[in-house]
Formats: sequence, structure tokens, C-alpha cells
Amino acid sequence: MATPVVTVAAGGLPVVDVTATTPKLGLPVTEAPSGRGMAITKVAARGLPVTFSTVLDYPNNLVTNGNFALDPLNAAQNTVQNGWQWRTTPGAGTATVTWNGANAVTLTGDGTNTAQISTSIPTTAGVQYQIKVDVASAVLNVLAGIAAFQNTLLNATSVVGLGQTFSFTATTALSFVTFSKPAAANATISNVSITPPVVAAAGPEASAWLARNPGLGAMYVAADTDFINGMVADGIWTKFDYLHIYATESLTVGNRNMRSASYPSSVSAATFTVNRGLLNSGSDHIGAGLVPSAATSLLTLNSAHISMWSNTNTTGPTGWTMGVHSGSYLVITPDWAGTAGAGMNDGTGFTNANTGTLGHFLGNRSASNAVQFYKNGALHGSSANASTSLPTLEIWSLACNENGSPNISPFQLCADSAGSSLSAAEALKFYNRLRTRLTAVGVP
Repeated sequence: MATPVVTVAAGGLPVVDVTATTPKLGLPVTEAPSGRGMAITKVAARGLPVTFSTVLDYPNNLVTNGNFALDPLNAAQNTVQNGWQWRTTPGAGTATVTWNGANAVTLTGDGTNTAQISTSIPTTAGVQYQIKVDVASAVLNVLAGIAAFQNTLLNATSVVGLGQTFSFTATTALSFVTFSKPAAANATISNVSITPPVVAAAGPEASAWLARNPGLGAMYVAADTDFINGMVADGIWTKFDYLHIYATESLTVGNRNMRSASYPSSVSAATFTVNRGLLNSGSDHIGAGLVPSAATSLLTLNSAHISMWSNTNTTGPTGWTMGVHSGSYLVITPDWAGTAGAGMNDGTGFTNANTGTLGHFLGNRSASNAVQFYKNGALHGSSANASTSLPTLEIWSLACNENGSPNISPFQLCADSAGSSLSAAEALKFYNRLRTRLTAVGVP
């Protein structure tokens, strides 16, 4: 079905109706007869292209034989059979592509020669498509291009797991998606689907965010709507002073606070990568203007959290890498010489042994004598450190504000947040929602 919408004169998501001109470029929508749908306002330009219809104009899955029920491997390389073609490149060596006879294909490189399998789908230039695949045994590369085995539109690395999601924007009427394994290990793929993004009906909170981002790409509209709707449903949306997701289509969008128009980020200087986020280029920091001691905020002395999502697995930082130390500590770090932890409006902070710096790290104070530190939604450590005072300088990301000087963070920043205390269950819900949102744009 198309996305249900309700057309309103003003205040809705800005859209451009392309039904009569370029219908294939528009997100399929239908006017909701019940009056329950995403509020939209038609504009002449700088809006999301939409096509009004009664059913979705695209089939669910554009891939032929995406479940590998039929043998996809012709005896000859570079020859299409049941929707797929395969090859080993630059030579054969011991690289192989094998079908299990039922529902999966295994790619095995040999370190010199790469094993690949590719399929083509009909596409519309300018439309974003989502790839979903189950990956077992070992990671592999996911490519998209305008010819078989190309990576001009996408070059990403999977993790091992079900429902790995990637995206690309088509530039021609035919696009190719390739799975590639160069290393000498077995990577097995199954359940491949490629579809245009489908947008859930936006609640008022998601509609407010979309209205502040006219022209946001369809993939991000879908991912952000799903994320915000989920946060609202989980009962945690109102616990944030700010929530920035930098793994998006532009730094302009990433700097905006998803929760409200308050506390936009200001980046001193940093390297921005689309769909990944920000990396400190030497002496940078991000500030959102939140000074705990001076703000009328949800973050208070005995109810507070700050968090960051790291897309870098590294070791070696010395000190706190997000937050502020000024009079007291409101800080977190994924790694401090093999430990990780937090200080939350107290005089010392605490750390515990830690391995691995990928993912979500959240420091939390739930009472005057209770501090928790969560890694990827799970409790990593806790402390009875007593609260002392609220810091008197601005909270920073990409670096910790150490009395006005940056202690540099080496971690690529996908998202950050600050607000009131989260329970253990709420910290897990927050992680799960962020994980889904970041996966939607290809963050591993």
C-alpha cells in the first residue's frame, strides 16, 4: 500500500505533487479516507516528490530469485541465470561461488581473487533503493553500480547477521547490486531483497522534524519517521534536551536537534561523511549551547544522561572524550587506556575494563548516589559517586570540554544526546532505536 497522508493547507510535510509529470520519481502516497495519516502540505518546490495513487507503484521486491530457490550459477562466468551472474576476479585461484541447492549462496575469496555474484533491477534515476540481505559466517562487501560488479553507487561492508540493510540512489533505468568476498573466508548470503523505501505514517513529533527539513531524501524520511515514531511509542522521546544524528545526508541536517528547534549543534571544524557522521580533524569540537548550570533543561543535578555513538574501533585516548569538566564532571569515554566509563555531575567519575569502541555509550545519573554506564544498551558498570554540582561550561562532543580546552576524541561520531535520566529498560530501547536508524543508512 502507498503511504497514507492527509493534505493540509499549512504546517504539514512540504511535498511536490509529481503525479501528472514524473510519477515514477515520487514517493507513492494515498489520501487517507479515515483522516489518519501523515500531514502534508503541497508546495511548488523544495519538497518531497510524491505520487498520489491507491496502491504502491513498485513491487515489494525487485530482485529475481532473491531467495535463491533456483540455481543462480550458470556454468559460465558473467552469464545470467535465474536473475544472477557470477565471477571470480582477476583470476580463479581457489576463489569459488557455490549454491547450496536450496536457499543460499556462499562466496569464498582467496586473498588474491575475489568471488562475486551480481543481479540487476529496474530503477528510476533519483530514487533511493534499500538492499536487505542475511549474511552468515563472515563479512563481505555490498556494491551497487550501473553495470554488473561495479561499485559506483555503493561500496559498503556488511557485518554478520540477519537483515543487513544498505541503500543507494539510482542514476539510470537499470542498476546492479553485487555481493563480493575478497578474503579467504566463506561468506554466505540469503534472503536478498531490494525495494524503494516505504515511509510509515508520521506522528506529530516526526511531522515536526520533517517540516524543519524540507527536501529531505526519501530514505531519510523513512528512517527518521520510523525512528521518531518508535521513540515516542517507547515513551522516551520527551526525555531529551537534544538528539543529533550526524549519520545522515548532510551536516546541515545532522546539526539540527531532532527533538526541537533548540540546541542545534555548532561544529568548529571536522570531517563530515555522508551516512556516517563526523570525525575530529585535529582540534575540533561540537557544542549545542547546553551549559548545565545555566540551562533550564531536562538534564538536572540528579537526573541526567549524555551519550554518543562511535563508528571507530580504536584504543589509546587519554581522558574523557565527550562532555564537560568545569567544577564537576559530566563526561563519558568509550576508551581510556583499555577502560570505559562516565562521570555524571560528580567530582571523580569511574571506569571499568573495556574492549571495543564501536556503538552506543551512555552515561546516566538516576539519583544523588547512583550512576550507570551503558554500552550498546547493556549495563557496563555503575557507581555510588555522590553528585556535587552541575558543570559551568558547555557540553561538547568530538572532544571533552576540559575547562574550555578540547580533549580530543578519535571516534567518528554518528549521534549524540543529552537529557534526563533513563532507566535500564529505556537505555536499551534507545540503543535499539538508534541501531535500527543507523543500519538504515549503512552504518555497520
